[in-house]
Amino acid sequence: MIGVEYLLISKNNKWILFEEYQNADNLLNPSEIYQIKQNRKKIIIDLAKEKEKTFAKRKAKIKNSNNEPIHNYYGEPLYASQIEFLDKIESILGFPIPKKTVLRYNSIGFKSSNGYILHLSLYRCGLEEIPSSIRNLTKLRSLYLRTNKITKIPDILFSISSLRILYLLDNQISELSKDINNLKKLEELNLGMNQLKSLPEQLLSLKKLKLLTLSCNELTFLPVELLLMQSVERIYVNGNKLEQFCQEQYFNNFWKRT
Repeated sequence: MIGVEYLLISKNNKWILFEEYQNADNLLNPSEIYQIKQNRKKIIIDLAKEKEKTFAKRKAKIKNSNNEPIHNYYGEPLYASQIEFLDKIESILGFPIPKKTVLRYNSIGFKSSNGYILHLSLYRCGLEEIPSSIRNLTKLRSLYLRTNKITKIPDILFSISSLRILYLLDNQISELSKDINNLKKLEELNLGMNQLKSLPEQLLSLKKLKLLTLSCNELTFLPVELLLMQSVERIYVNGNKLEQFCQEQYFNNFWKRT
């Protein structure tokens, strides 16, 4: 059942609408799938037509100052600029990126609102670089790129000022750009399991940063100024090459403050 979008399945004598954009074979027991036959009462509305009606209504409500066209991306109304990015990712990965109602750091998919992608997760996709068209995601709030092969964060990513969560755990990043200070709304930054040897001082200018994960890198020194950042609630630095004096001073000061 490759490419299944909707199934009506019976469980505990209740009908459930199940939505899945990818392979559903391993998710359902064949005995749970209700097959509609011609001689039986039709109990399923034409979901495709209903979704098109909903799409048309939402399209009429969504406006854009640049008169940017809205298109249907697997049933989801998105601006052309958003689909341009998804098309690029699809061409790299070789499969469509599904819309999700619940999005986690270890999933693949996106969440959107009013034609814009707000949350994006590309877990374990073998992604080696972030395409420059990510600049189109001007309202992106969270970006999860865990367990890929990314070696560098492109400068264009730091222009997305709406970002609140940037999750790059388990990649191959060796340097953090000083342009990180452009992400003024950033609250969570996860760079664990990379190859960082130092941190730019501009990191200290992130006034809304609450959670910073730097575990399992190659850091030998951490600026004490990190501890003076009033917004920071948790910092994880285990698995680095910190000198003993630096470690003790760092943690003593941190726990005294908290």
